[in-house]
Amino acid sequence: MWSKYDFEFIEALHEEVAEDYSETNHPHGEHARVLLTATQNLHDTDTALRHLHGDVIGDEHKMQLFYLRRGIRALFSVYHAVKYHHYSTAYSRIRVLLELYLVVREMNRKQEKTKQKFQDARLEIKENEYDPFDSLPFSDYVDGLRRHLLGTLTDEYESLDTLIGRLSDFGAHPTSIKTPQRELEHIDILEENVLGFALIFTFGLAAQYTRTFRGTAIERTIREDMDAVFVAVLWQVGSLPEFFEEDLEFGSQIG
Repeated sequence: MWSKYDFEFIEALHEEVAEDYSETNHPHGEHARVLLTATQNLHDTDTALRHLHGDVIGDEHKMQLFYLRRGIRALFSVYHAVKYHHYSTAYSRIRVLLELYLVVREMNRKQEKTKQKFQDARLEIKENEYDPFDSLPFSDYVDGLRRHLLGTLTDEYESLDTLIGRLSDFGAHPTSIKTPQRELEHIDILEENVLGFALIFTFGLAAQYTRTFRGTAIERTIREDMDAVFVAVLWQVGSLPEFFEEDLEFGSQIG
């Protein structure tokens, strides 16, 4: 049996089998490299927002930023999960990214309503004691919005319904014979699919950062930052799912 004194050796075993995406001949290395660099660009833009443009961030933006930052963390998690062949974990994070994208998109469509929900939640927090890990007052609203969007959009878009079923099968309750048995082993098709999905939602988050600050003094700055993400992702994936149709304008640089 292993003991805590074998930690370094066991850790080295896991590092040895992890994917080396710096290898130029890796079949999906470019996807992985673009995912990591694009996600870092999102992170850096978000950091700049907080440190340089805090005066521009209004109550109509804050709930979106709360969830967009969760999305960035989920993208980093996907990268590390697929690198170490934790495919079920990666698929579950993709499901989070899908739902987060749809919810934030709807928040940006109705920024005045989103602003009011945020202000109501802030007031409730001030008037009541909340533990750092308690659900926030707007959680029920967001969950209801998520359920509504999934119910409506899966009826409208067959591709979305298929994607949700696939993500659930692999991420939450695997029904494939091979997937749970081969977790921690490299599976080429799963790696390709996970990285492709992650890149698509990287584009989605970048689109929602742009939409969140439309009509503000930093609209152009955000758009210029996000253009690098849009172009890098589209060069990798080529096209986007049909339920991204309203965000296709952000890919106009690719003819």
